[in-house]
Amino acid sequence: MRMHNLVVLAAVGLSSTACLKFTGEKLDTDPNQPIVATVDQSFVAMQAVMFSQLTSDQAMFQNVVMQQLSGNGRQWVAYDQYNQPEDFNAVGNWYTAGGLIDIRKGEDAARARNDRLYLGILQTWEAIVVGAMADIYGDIGYSTALDPAGTPATLDPQQSVYAALQALLDTAITNIAGGGVGPGARDLAYGGSAAKWGRLARTMKARLYMHTAERIPGAYALARAQALLGIASAADDFVSYQSTTVGEQNRWYEFKVGRSDDVAAGRVLVELMRTRGDPRLTEWFLPNSSNAIVGQYPWTTPRLGNEPDPSWLTDAIAGPDAPMPIVTWAENKLIEAEAAYRGNDETAARAALNAVRATVPLPNVTLLVTGPALLTAIMEEKYVATFRTLESWNDYKRTCYPNITPTAGKTNVLTRLPYGSQERAANPNVPDLGAQPVRNWNDPVTATSTNGAACIGQR
Repeated sequence: MRMHNLVVLAAVGLSSTACLKFTGEKLDTDPNQPIVATVDQSFVAMQAVMFSQLTSDQAMFQNVVMQQLSGNGRQWVAYDQYNQPEDFNAVGNWYTAGGLIDIRKGEDAARARNDRLYLGILQTWEAIVVGAMADIYGDIGYSTALDPAGTPATLDPQQSVYAALQALLDTAITNIAGGGVGPGARDLAYGGSAAKWGRLARTMKARLYMHTAERIPGAYALARAQALLGIASAADDFVSYQSTTVGEQNRWYEFKVGRSDDVAAGRVLVELMRTRGDPRLTEWFLPNSSNAIVGQYPWTTPRLGNEPDPSWLTDAIAGPDAPMPIVTWAENKLIEAEAAYRGNDETAARAALNAVRATVPLPNVTLLVTGPALLTAIMEEKYVATFRTLESWNDYKRTCYPNITPTAGKTNVLTRLPYGSQERAANPNVPDLGAQPVRNWNDPVTATSTNGAACIGQR
């Protein structure tokens, strides 16, 4: 039933990488089926849609910005050049068709049946989804977003959204431990495990504290405390559900099938992994036509047109049934490492870093690595470990690691996405494009990178 539900419900809920929209009278209604889905059916569909939203074009775009990937064709060349994609991923996609609206409906249904576990799981999902929106856009419609009267939402300040999500996650943790049947096998990530969801909620709190650390004193200590209670092993990573069945396939795999070489391996990530002797280089990247693993240069200068063809990803991480990471043990452990370093506890920072390196495997960072060099080693590890997620972009905004050169003659690395034309047309509270900020509240200019060098891409 799990696979059947995901195929049927995701087919009408997901927007494809090829920009298709699965809508229409015949798809939206079926006279032989109930019009109102049960909470379990809606929960399965919501997961399918939000897995796609979190792991498909949005993650790929952020990885291009961070030069882990490169844009080589069609609109992806413009994305590689940091030309702001005004309508790249409509803000409304996070609310409708399996987004916040359906999450809130599920929460109401869980309350009605007094299923606190189900409620806490849905509240954690809400924090994941709304947290990503706040990371990307800054101020967003949240507290008034689902007004039953249809009044256009006001934009809550980013800092207020983060604070509200921390409170929501506290409530979620209490509810997860409060008992109930929960979703069971309909939970495509954790099978309804209260223990795993409770640890994920802790890691989400740690992540969101890190996202405010440039602005809020004490955030690093708060993040460390939550990370110590967070995801306990890589076996409990929160990843998307994928299969070889059409409609359930990995979104990057579908992109490659449909768009060929529009996106390829990025030179910064490939060369970093080669330099550090990272065994994942050959596990993640395919040899090109010359049997070499090659990352494409970013558009820092015009390409000459005679560069070797770049590599793509292996089936191990981008095959049809390869799950995509969303929140992982490695991220949690490296949050712990950085937060310990910021709290002047280099011993704990080094131990947490080496725990991650041991799983690669890579040799331990020794006691000789201290000060800024230790912080750089932590952020280097996280840049690699969080590939295919949004987190390397969030880390860059806070730390200027890696200290990448802005592409195509730009003076700044792109650090937020604009509200698009659909949002401006639908909501008078959304500012015109020229009135939108360049940076979000949680992202003041970072003057230096982790090693003390001047930050090239934040001015």
